[in-house]
Amino acid sequence: MSATTAMPATQAPAPAFLGGSGGGAVPRGRSARPPTSGTSSRSSMTASSCIVAPPPGGFSRRFPPSLMVSAYQKRGGATLTRAPRPRRTVRTAAARCWRPPCYPWVVPLPAADVEIDAARAAALVGDAFPALVGAPVRPFGSGYDNAAFLVDETWVFRFPRRRAAVFFLERELAALPRLSLPVAIPAPRHVSRPRLGFPFPFAGYRVLPGRPAGVVPEDAQPPLAAQLGEALRALHAARLDVDGTPAPDLDKTDRPRALRRLRLRLRRMERGGRLGGWSGAEIFELASALAAAEDASDACWVHGDLYPKHLLLDDAERLSGIIDWGDLRRGDRAIDLAIAYGLFAPPARARFFEALGGVDEATHRRARFFAVWYGVVLSDFGVSEGMDDLVEIGQAYLARRLAEERSR
Repeated sequence: MSATTAMPATQAPAPAFLGGSGGGAVPRGRSARPPTSGTSSRSSMTASSCIVAPPPGGFSRRFPPSLMVSAYQKRGGATLTRAPRPRRTVRTAAARCWRPPCYPWVVPLPAADVEIDAARAAALVGDAFPALVGAPVRPFGSGYDNAAFLVDETWVFRFPRRRAAVFFLERELAALPRLSLPVAIPAPRHVSRPRLGFPFPFAGYRVLPGRPAGVVPEDAQPPLAAQLGEALRALHAARLDVDGTPAPDLDKTDRPRALRRLRLRLRRMERGGRLGGWSGAEIFELASALAAAEDASDACWVHGDLYPKHLLLDDAERLSGIIDWGDLRRGDRAIDLAIAYGLFAPPARARFFEALGGVDEATHRRARFFAVWYGVVLSDFGVSEGMDDLVEIGQAYLARRLAEERSR
């Protein structure tokens, strides 16, 4: 995605303890001694004396809000316990990994390392490229990694908003000029080092024709599917003299890591009532079964973040370009094939794989897993960022996958 699927933890302020001024959260595994006089404090606690308290440094995956602090009405009196879990009725291995929802409905993303507006973008572009001094500049979209601005209605300049995004920009600058596909891809033409206090490099690309895809009507899917299959066949056969190592700790094809993060997102979505009547445990069980497929036997060049918003379509719903190549790397091509199982109905999917060429059964299963993963991630991220188009795509992915997997 143009914005990254890792959802950082919420840094919530610590609430005050009830009935006293004493202390922060008790360290995990320790407890303050309760009052010794009178009735047992544990037996006399009420529901109103139980609050959620973040550990030092705020909530995280290690210290989720399910750690409950029972606060006594005495300074410093607090005991750490866990929220009770409902009795499990499903006994599958995947279901035993499931936990009741205990995360906030929406986790806001952390602030960017640097912010940039149109005026600052114009100053940077003008300082780096004198031919563009005075050219009109307007916002062209902003994601987790980059802010984009349209310059002179001809060039899209992308400015990293955080240090981690520099890796993806540098990968694009190194690989895209060497890559040739049967559809248009961005070509970096203007590249600048950090300047005028902006700490990261930035680059300008010629605007590509077309509009980002969304949920594509079924009658328009077959020709699009065939075009996309041909483009991916060329990409996966490419030979590029460029480092293809994935970004540190951001390998989307790491299925065990993807499953762990999927579980966290499903808990949060279930708590917020955002699973449309589906069961989080059912989705996780399905994803776990698909993720158990055999690993890829070889690696190839993959887009790495291929979903509908990164496809450009013309007025006839035909593929005119593929954008956002920051996740380009060598890896499991199933990550790119997930779009066939999320976006396309079976007839169009058959056209896609016919154009792509032979795919073994294990790769199909991994692609189905990544389609479920994308459905959850797009739905969750879309709600967090108020992006209804991503929510619509994610829900369509999930609806298609659950319906088809149930019928198998």
